[in-house]
Amino acid sequence: MDETTLQAYAANASEIARRHSMARRGEGGVERHIPRAFDPDDRILDIGAGAGGDLAFLVSEGHQAYGMEPVAEMREEAVRAHPELEGRLFEGSLPDGLPEDLDCLGGLFDGVVCAAVLQHLPRAALFDSVFSLRSLLRPGGRVLASIPTRRDDLDEEGRDALRRYFSGVHAGELDLLFQRAGFRTLGRWEDEDSLGRSGVQWATLLFELVHDGKGESPRPLDRIEGVLRGDKKVATYKLALLRALTDIATTQPRRVRWRADGQVAVPIDAVAELWITYYWPLFESPTFLPQMQGEAKEQRHKLGFARELDGLMEHFRHSGGLPGFLEAWHSGRLEGRGGDAAGWKLLGGTLGKLRTAIHTGPVHHAGRSTSGPLFDYDAAARTILVNETLWQEIALMSHWVRDSLLVRWAELTKRLAGAAAGETATPQQTMECALRVLLTPPESERDTRTARAVFEALPSRDRLCVWSERPLRGKFDVDHVIPFSLWQSNDLWNLLPAAPKVNREKSDQLPKRNLLHERRPLIRDYWHLLHDAHPRRFSTELGRLTGTDDVSGAPNLDAGFEALCEAIEITALQRGCDRWAPKAIGGAA
Repeated sequence: MDETTLQAYAANASEIARRHSMARRGEGGVERHIPRAFDPDDRILDIGAGAGGDLAFLVSEGHQAYGMEPVAEMREEAVRAHPELEGRLFEGSLPDGLPEDLDCLGGLFDGVVCAAVLQHLPRAALFDSVFSLRSLLRPGGRVLASIPTRRDDLDEEGRDALRRYFSGVHAGELDLLFQRAGFRTLGRWEDEDSLGRSGVQWATLLFELVHDGKGESPRPLDRIEGVLRGDKKVATYKLALLRALTDIATTQPRRVRWRADGQVAVPIDAVAELWITYYWPLFESPTFLPQMQGEAKEQRHKLGFARELDGLMEHFRHSGGLPGFLEAWHSGRLEGRGGDAAGWKLLGGTLGKLRTAIHTGPVHHAGRSTSGPLFDYDAAARTILVNETLWQEIALMSHWVRDSLLVRWAELTKRLAGAAAGETATPQQTMECALRVLLTPPESERDTRTARAVFEALPSRDRLCVWSERPLRGKFDVDHVIPFSLWQSNDLWNLLPAAPKVNREKSDQLPKRNLLHERRPLIRDYWHLLHDAHPRRFSTELGRLTGTDDVSGAPNLDAGFEALCEAIEITALQRGCDRWAPKAIGGAA
């Protein structure tokens, strides 16, 4: 919670407490949902207890209830209004102001109430906060949270008349965030404002921490499966779109925007860039790999963007191919005075054709022949619209969906090849070749030369192993923070110097949570160096992680670090990855 918001609560504690004492208890807020959320004997922690109304209700219902409130003045008002809360209220806040040792509160809790709190946190801190809530709960524990879905009284900075900050986080976005952190959703309700304000409405959500033996199996992606099985496919467009959505949900989730109408907006340019990385290797394969009906006979690609992509490929044939093109694009070397004008023009033409192919093809047609349209398109905003429930399923199951899509893509390539596959390859060989190409990342794992050159320029006394903080006076490795085997990412933010022995020990494991936070200052220092050396590329790549499209100014490294931590936790949870710290560090995840 930012300092201005805390100061607002401190300066207006008595008035806020007076106003809450007049609330219509049971008509709004979380109070009316407490009986359905928790059993009578449950141990409950109320985070952001404020004026104490919800905590007092929990105590009156027989719960072993305690409260955390960061503002001393609010704690005083709560005890003044509810003397029974004496000894039950403690200082604490999200995401990192909660007690590390819960023995003083009797250990883990059966439930947490988080009413009207999460909206005050910057978006970059939300996942960290949800992860902190996990640490408070026993397996199967529940979280009852509320956030405003409407506020008509906020200024351009998202602050109300008291200068309290509101992030505008969408209920669907919060729902997905909890599910990605290992919770399942038990309920979601729309509530009127208990203070009677006409311009304010609320959403209350109930989550349960899933654990072995009690969790449900992941829900099926029935509508996507219907498209894959039922829709007529004369090209690989629909598979490419679904693959791009799973990749964005995994590695660029902050680039999407949650809309008030229950849709999630995905930038079409994010999809178009991924399509370049998908189709480029397929087009340049020595074995012809048809991607549309009728291509196999002529051994020539006829997709709507084929001519433009062929021209782009030819332009970069002798300057690094696909990896060279991506590096030049992200570094800003194609545009502007002194840039590669011909390459920039070819890229613009390719992106234009890709946008048209994407929104008039799979976005328009997916599902129309089976269960109805799966997607919509906002031409003004250049975004693909996905129902938020479907987006949640894609995000939760992205790893498994993507693997299935690649196999289906290779099988469709085999079918499109048919008997006309040619003398050099049978349909089965065509399928096997397609699968190899689809599984090969556009960049080599060892393509870390740019980052290495930056670190080599450092005096040896200033070059430290990112994980052990020991000097790197001789040889050093460039480590992928998120292993290449998991993300196939050579983005500069993901490349940091490490001692060879430490790097071998880390291998394909993900760094532990406490290790990341201990190394935050050093990671930021290296990010500064990488940005200073390659400002456009670093900002572009970090922007994809944080969801920031404007790369003209200095990147927000704090938001980048929070996004990195979130990406690591999500990857660990979804992929079941081992966590690691140097033997001298140890510690819990």
